[in-house]
Amino acid sequence: MQTVPQPIAITTGEPAGIGPDVSLMLARLALEEGWHDEVILLGDIDMLHHRADMLGLKVTLSAAKHPFTTAGANPRPNADTGTQPAVRVLHHPLAATCIPGQLDSRNATYVLALLDSAIAGCQQGLFAAMVTAPLQKSVICDAGHTGFQGHTEYLADKTGTPQVVMMLASGEFRVALATTHLPLSQVPAAITPDALQTTLRILHTALREQFGCTQPHIVVAGLNPHAGEAGHLGREEIDIIEPVVRSLRQEGMNLTGPLPADT
Repeated sequence: MQTVPQPIAITTGEPAGIGPDVSLMLARLALEEGWHDEVILLGDIDMLHHRADMLGLKVTLSAAKHPFTTAGANPRPNADTGTQPAVRVLHHPLAATCIPGQLDSRNATYVLALLDSAIAGCQQGLFAAMVTAPLQKSVICDAGHTGFQGHTEYLADKTGTPQVVMMLASGEFRVALATTHLPLSQVPAAITPDALQTTLRILHTALREQFGCTQPHIVVAGLNPHAGEAGHLGREEIDIIEPVVRSLRQEGMNLTGPLPADT
């Protein structure tokens, strides 16, 4: 007997931004491809209906019944649902009326509630994974959440992850970051031997166990222009990066570098 897979939760992000737009475009694609059961949008269903109308997107949405449904405004039923397939929406009411393009810090709690709901659903096994549409960090900070740095750090904090690694992926190319969401002036101090070694270990393990790279080759970028030019443009490569690379090579990791970042 076939079972329906647990859906991927899509948090629709900053309501005044592009998040709802791209989420609705994904919903339309899901309907066209016949995998509407595999995704669930998290957001204000009335706002999403209105945004779809503004964009001229023909997409059918239905309110989902779910343990993490937020109490509050009652989502209006979708008159077009009928027997047609629909993408489910886990309704979370906006804190304030949303006008596209006009940021409102009153909706910061709404944006964070979407993330909390998706995280809880993943931890409880109700969602297979979560995907996040863009949010506006400054709005969340302006609302009083001054420690908010971004999705990456928020997820790490909520899951008790001591060190998180952000990876950018495209095709066969993977780029992992040694630091995330820091002012440029703070980056050199954040490149420590322990932090870099931990990042490389996490990356190496993930490439093998989650990306199927049995023998990953990791190229380590330098911090300074020309990877420090033998110390003439900075010593971080000599004093910090090279010793870490040598140490991990001795453990069997296939590492190259540090190389100039543009290379």
